Amino acid sequence: MVPERDNTVAAGGVKVEALSEREGVRGWVFDVVIRRGADAEPSRHAVSLSWADYEYWSHGQASPSRVAEAAIAALLGARPDVALPERLDCSTCRRWTRDFDARIAAAL
Repeated sequence: MVPERDNTVAAGGVKVEALSEREGVRGWVFDVVIRRGADAEPSRHAVSLSWADYEYWSHGQASPSRVAEAAIAALLGARPDVALPERLDCSTCRRWTRDFDARIAAAL
């Protein structure tokens, strides 16, 4: 369940927020809204996070929704102009950014 607090992650003028969470076959799926500045239309994405990636990146120290938000924020911090697909797995972010693991650690 997404915590009832301000769970928004901001990076470089981009805000990432998980609106809802559901359990999938191998982890979680989050409905995420990305706001890339005051003038841009927000975009919505289904972001999946496997249990293995969650454990690898957070060791249980952050909520799954927080890890998913941090993953997207870390990717957009490295590649602000990347066009994200409607459905995205957090493991894909590692393939798009060489120093992704360090970036997500800093975001968490």
